[in-house]
Amino acid sequence: MESPESAVERKRSLPGLAIIRRLQETCRLEAISLQEGGLSGAFGSYQHCGASFCSFVTDFALHGRFVLPQGHYLACYLHDVAPESWCAGMSLAPGTMLLVLPGSACELMLGPASRVSMALVPLHGGAKRAIDAHADFFNLPGRQFTLFKPECHRGTPLQALYGMLYQGLVEGNSQQLWRLTESGSVDFLADERGIRALSDQGGLHTPYCANYRASYPAFRKAVQYMRENLQRDIYMDEVAAAAQISDRSLRMSFDDLLSVSPTRYLTLLRLHEASRQLSMRSTERLSVKSVAMSCGIWNLSRFAANYRRAFDEHPSDTLMRACSFAS
Repeated sequence: MESPESAVERKRSLPGLAIIRRLQETCRLEAISLQEGGLSGAFGSYQHCGASFCSFVTDFALHGRFVLPQGHYLACYLHDVAPESWCAGMSLAPGTMLLVLPGSACELMLGPASRVSMALVPLHGGAKRAIDAHADFFNLPGRQFTLFKPECHRGTPLQALYGMLYQGLVEGNSQQLWRLTESGSVDFLADERGIRALSDQGGLHTPYCANYRASYPAFRKAVQYMRENLQRDIYMDEVAAAAQISDRSLRMSFDDLLSVSPTRYLTLLRLHEASRQLSMRSTERLSVKSVAMSCGIWNLSRFAANYRRAFDEHPSDTLMRACSFAS
């Protein structure tokens, strides 16, 4: 058997922007940091039998959404979460599991020092049948994601296996990763057995109910409006109108859920989208100016200053690095 070390990418003391890029590449989590400058953390990933595994921890808060490719599902284990963390407006606790299916509109916010492991897995026939057989338990077809309280997987090996994965990928414990692979336990996480372990608890415990924070539905509409109109000037009164709330309620919802103002969030969203475009490993000829304008940023000198303050590098540095990879 091939050593798992040959398939591991492990990065400790990694810049925050690099972690966000790897989360997008490995587990399809589109995330933005809610802080700027001096961001760091640790990240490790592992490929096995068509599945992508990653574990990470950051010293900054981030907000993100999952955009899964068709034919895949994602399992997420939250080892530790900061008190302000939430998923779809529902507060999170350590030991919570999240299952996300294609077509989901699932988003989450993780506070600093949250420790997380994820598995992006092909949705083979056996896994799909296991989910469809317990559609009510998995909150289908009402929504395409389910949060499982810690007691929902108590008595299963899931907590121990994800713990070993985190130790192997982030803490550098190669023996734990080897044990996972050698014993076949990593296959348990990458096929329908992990799903069945959850569904077998369906008669004993129920997943989270849909008790969103009151401010979440409007917040979600506001963020969606920002994303859909990012290429042009956006004014907060039109964002509030799209969310069907007052300007004051808009500010309160962002403060409640992210502890930043909607104006500040829009700025961060533009900067992260610009960074994503600049870092695409493509042979197409891009320019910092064209990318900035496509993100609704018209003042290039201010953009360069804000970008450097947020990511500790110039936008031209990001572009040059991407071009070197593409070539």
